[in-house]
Amino acid sequence: MEIKRDRSADENLPEIEQSVAQGEIAALYQDICSTLGVPRVNLIYRYFATIEGGLASVWCLLKPHFKSGAFADLVQRNGSLFEADDEHYHLLSSIGPDIETRDDISSILDFYLTANPMNLFALEFLAGTADQATGKNNLDPTPVSIADLRDQADVASFSDPIEELMFLVSQGARSIRPTLLRELQQWPEFVNAVFPYIKTRCLDHCFDKHVKRIRCEVKTQTAAIVKPKRLALAPQTNQQITEFCSYFPNILIRMTLIAAGLRRASRELAP
Repeated sequence: MEIKRDRSADENLPEIEQSVAQGEIAALYQDICSTLGVPRVNLIYRYFATIEGGLASVWCLLKPHFKSGAFADLVQRNGSLFEADDEHYHLLSSIGPDIETRDDISSILDFYLTANPMNLFALEFLAGTADQATGKNNLDPTPVSIADLRDQADVASFSDPIEELMFLVSQGARSIRPTLLRELQQWPEFVNAVFPYIKTRCLDHCFDKHVKRIRCEVKTQTAAIVKPKRLALAPQTNQQITEFCSYFPNILIRMTLIAAGLRRASRELAP
């Protein structure tokens, strides 16, 4: 199967876009959207689709818990974890009141604020199903310290603000390009307006600690409800999934909290 990447650089996290998915992958995407009640699939599923047998095996384990409402119940019980309430919120005051733009952006943010929390619990569930693997993923997912991240951002050459925000949100993992940020780049003025807010948050020690607290709580809540099963996949595939589940939840949490801040601003700054 041919894999379509978002851009040609080999180091990017591979994905199969929903628009080009065929056969079993297309059917799985449709089932995921229907089960989650969302219009499209998130990056995590588009990545698992590039692993031989990965998406089918992963979805076989996850679907019962989505259908039963287990993940949705966890989100509802822990909704306060994803609320936007931080000291940097005032940096969003420059968002303009363009009604059409605000509505389009709000729709995108609503999708991620619906899907991300459920998928976060799903990833933590998966983390307990795959074998514990060792070795470093060649997608350099290991986060750097806040001080090192700031230094790297200061000296790095970014093609545009979105590229820098992707670097900061993924904590230095250049291979990870969050889809929300990719979608927002169609509105350069909006990106420029929210850039200080996102950058400041990503370089804040308190924000980083908050992300870690949420991750710890999600782990605890998930372990208390679901019992891990073993993924019936080859060791190398198990390792890919395990590694992804070890680092991507932190990125997912960061993007969800940032999206919550942006969504709150879009409501409060309405004309």
